[in-house]
Amino acid sequence: MFHNMIDLFDESHFRKAKVQYICDSGIYEYESLAVYMTDISDEYHAYGFSNKAVFADFFAARAAQSRFAVEYEQPSNLITLVTCSNLATDPDSRFIYHGRMTKIYTDFGENHE
Repeated sequence: MFHNMIDLFDESHFRKAKVQYICDSGIYEYESLAVYMTDISDEYHAYGFSNKAVFADFFAARAAQSRFAVEYEQPSNLITLVTCSNLATDPDSRFIYHGRMTKIYTDFGENHE
């Protein structure tokens, strides 16, 4: 489903990528924060954090795994994309992308940053 996700393992693609999530309420745009390969035992899919400190710890661990270093303030809206790596030698491996929401475009033409 995310066959172009492998392109994000190239630093120039990673740094300029803008991921858009399109739904009924508008278009949400994200910039890259982390990309890495892991396996199904990793807790990359955590959600519902009990407080900001727990979220900060979660994201610090994700950022430490990233192939490329990114300076960031703690994101408040994070998207995680996951897809199989399709490596025959490791069927449990996954490509992971985390992005920080930077803009929202509503169906009324509003732009929120």
